Amino acid sequence: MIPNLFNEINKDVPNYENAYTDNTLAANFRITNVRPQIYYNDHYQVDSFLDVYRANVTMGVLTASTYFNFTITYSNKNKTGNIRAVGNFDPSYFTKNLTVSEGYIEWVADLVPTLTFSNMFHIEFSTPELSKDELSILESMLNGQAGPTRIK
Repeated sequence: MIPNLFNEINKDVPNYENAYTDNTLAANFRITNVRPQIYYNDHYQVDSFLDVYRANVTMGVLTASTYFNFTITYSNKNKTGNIRAVGNFDPSYFTKNLTVSEGYIEWVADLVPTLTFSNMFHIEFSTPELSKDELSILESMLNGQAGPTRIK
């Protein structure tokens, strides 16, 4: 059930692009094809039973990761490549109702609060390698802190 849920969520995640001109480095930055995928690590999931038929579930680690393309244009050279970035959703929970059907225990999510993502994406690696300043600008762009953002 959980993998199917995230397949449905991933279909609706918008494509994101951003462009930014940095005067300090005298370069134009562009990121394209940012499309996060969401996945769930249930190793940290904990159930707390409220009664015989209901449980609160403290969710495991819910992560968004993305590969995206970048272009950095200087007056005398260009850099192009791709980057992998990840970020974790805020901790969350949901309540599930348990039922017995044909001798099997089944559950249905009941109270599911809205998921929030207040953490920043961080860049894990880039190909080719970039300077610390270049990575910092691209990470700021990815997190909507530099340049106008456009959602497709």
